[in-house]
Amino acid sequence: MNKENSENNWEVNFVNFINGLGLECLVALGKLENPITKKKETDLRQARYVIDTLDMLREKTKGNLAEDEHKLLDEMVVYLKMLFVEARQEEKKSQDDRS
Repeated sequence: MNKENSENNWEVNFVNFINGLGLECLVALGKLENPITKKKETDLRQARYVIDTLDMLREKTKGNLAEDEHKLLDEMVVYLKMLFVEARQEEKKSQDDRS
């Protein structure tokens, strides 16, 4: 990979911002390894915060996004909400099993 392509990966733009929030949420949902602890950990409160932030961005940017940005944001929110529901169900099941 040349230097120019490498620098483009770090460009500040809406798509990279949304993808960054999505990755943060995947870490909070325990789907990706936490880059600091090197472990998969679940923090549903943090995941909910990121999902709510994405929902707020979706509402506040309505009508102001390019089609690909709008589609990415919509799909990201739906996907993360689905994973959140699954993670919450797993957590509840785990708590019930301990009871």
